[in-house]
Amino acid sequence: LNSNTKLVVSEFLNMLSQFKKKLYTKNDNQYLKQFLLIAFSFLSNEDNEHETELTSETSLFTIGSNMINQITNVISSKRTFPILIEIIKTNVTSQKKWQRRAAIAIVGEMAEGCATQMKDNIDDIINLLINTFETEPEQSIKGQCIVSMDQVSQNCNPEINEYYDKIIPMLY
Repeated sequence: LNSNTKLVVSEFLNMLSQFKKKLYTKNDNQYLKQFLLIAFSFLSNEDNEHETELTSETSLFTIGSNMINQITNVISSKRTFPILIEIIKTNVTSQKKWQRRAAIAIVGEMAEGCATQMKDNIDDIINLLINTFETEPEQSIKGQCIVSMDQVSQNCNPEINEYYDKIIPMLY
């Protein structure tokens, strides 16, 4: 599918999440899992490497990011957080850089909708971002760590305050 078709697909799935929330929670969250995996496939698509602007409205990266943000703000974090954490854990050490970047992007995109769950797991979240930043050779993924850390800091206050001595060195 081309980017415009994928944009239409994402808009349709997002509309369903707004108006047919129960659809995503049926069958042990199977449709929710599929939605999140589709969003991840957009985020981690290798064609993103050839996109001139990852933030353009029709870039697959932006489409996937918006899908994660939308669903986590509509469906309970008790349902979305565990699935997203599993996707992150599975892909953050992938051999493919776009999968690693997408995993880190998910952390930031779910920060608003899953803030309660993230606050409960703030130590793990912060350590994931800092460890990835410190060990990752790809600059684009290091940059994504900073973007995601910013999104987490906006939504996980005051819990994040005790980690600023670890976070500040990321900026230098």
